[in-house]
Amino acid sequence: QNLTADYNKNDGAAAWSRDGKSIVFVRNIQGKEQIFLMSAQGSNLIRLTNNTSNNGHPALSPDGSKVAFESDRDGNSEIFVMSVDGELSQLTDDPADDLDPDWSPDGSKIAFSSNRSGMHHIYVVNADGSSPTQITNSQADDSEPAWSRDGKRIAFVRAIEGNTEILVVNADGSNETQLTF
Repeated sequence: QNLTADYNKNDGAAAWSRDGKSIVFVRNIQGKEQIFLMSAQGSNLIRLTNNTSNNGHPALSPDGSKVAFESDRDGNSEIFVMSVDGELSQLTDDPADDLDPDWSPDGSKIAFSSNRSGMHHIYVVNADGSSPTQITNSQADDSEPAWSRDGKRIAFVRAIEGNTEILVVNADGSNETQLTF
């Protein structure tokens, strides 16, 4: 079923709410990505961001009340959190690019990728922005973190010599394991 039937728009980066009732997604409007929320049936469309920046990679919190996303509104990509009623807070503030946020299943932490050390690595931060911790450290770029349903592990993509592979790591950074070769 086509939920976003406005063919004058470019929609993508869709993510479900944990309860399956809502979908958050990105729509390109006049060359800038904006975040939208709608019901799983395509009704009740709400525009969450409305600025001259790119806002992408949205992720709904487990309870569906907040959206974490990346935005370049301060000159480089940072992680922001917005409540579905519009209250905005900046989660990260670093000269490096912070990308790809994903909520832990209990909503207490957010994993993201950042090139703070020159390469992109996976970091975990408390949902209030405190205590960012780097959990991967390789000579390759790591991106697209995704929490396991039990919150104990994080899957991610690693770019290795022109190829991409899937790895998992414990949420504390221990026991990194490559799954694909």
